[in-house]
Amino acid sequence: MTFFIATTGLIYGLQSGGEIAYIMTGGGPAGATTTLGFYVFQKAYQQFEVGYAAAVGWVVFLLVFAVTLFQWRREASADAS
Repeated sequence: MTFFIATTGLIYGLQSGGEIAYIMTGGGPAGATTTLGFYVFQKAYQQFEVGYAAAVGWVVFLLVFAVTLFQWRREASADAS
C-alpha cells in the first residue's frame, strides 16, 4: 500500500498545478509558478518546440520509472527479511 501511494503521489506531484499556473498567472513572475507539466505545454504549444517538449516528457518518465524501481526493490528486500 505504501509503495502505491508513494508512486502515485510522485506522479501527481510532478504533473499537478499546470492548469492553475496557466489560468491564474501564466507561469508567474520569472517562471515562479511553472510546473513540469506547464513547461511541457509551453514548449510544445506556445513555442512550437515539440521535440524539446517530448524530450522533457521522456526525462520525467525515466525519473518516475527509476524512483518506482528503487521503491519496488526496497519493498521486495524489506518483505524478504
